[in-house]
Amino acid sequence: MNDTKSSIGRRLIILGIVFLIFLAFLHLFAVASDAYFIIWWFDIFMHGFGGVTIGLLIIGFFLHINIKKESGTSLKKIFISLVIYMFIAMIIWEIFEYISFILHSQIWNGWSDTIQDIIMGYMGSFVVFLSTRKYIQSSLA
Repeated sequence: MNDTKSSIGRRLIILGIVFLIFLAFLHLFAVASDAYFIIWWFDIFMHGFGGVTIGLLIIGFFLHINIKKESGTSLKKIFISLVIYMFIAMIIWEIFEYISFILHSQIWNGWSDTIQDIIMGYMGSFVVFLSTRKYIQSSLA
């Protein structure tokens, strides 16, 4: 059974890496084509998709290392870890966005945009958490 969980974890990590590469290409395309400014919802989509990507990588990692209940790990601790790692990733990205705006002499979109970005990132990662919850619980059994 542990091999199955590890295999699912590996698949989630691989999918997360594929999504990360796709996300990077989408971002480069969006910057080159001004898609962030032309398509009003593109930034929203990118943050949601980024949340899915980070969620896949984090949950995949937990499943891959064959987490055990005896190790003191619980569904709640995994959820809290997801929230913390997502927060770190989103803060780093928002700082990158802010610096990018300054370097390209663009106007920062303000706190409402930043908060919307963070909410979309969390929503994406929560979709992954809810989708993989049964695998996480069986891994803790």
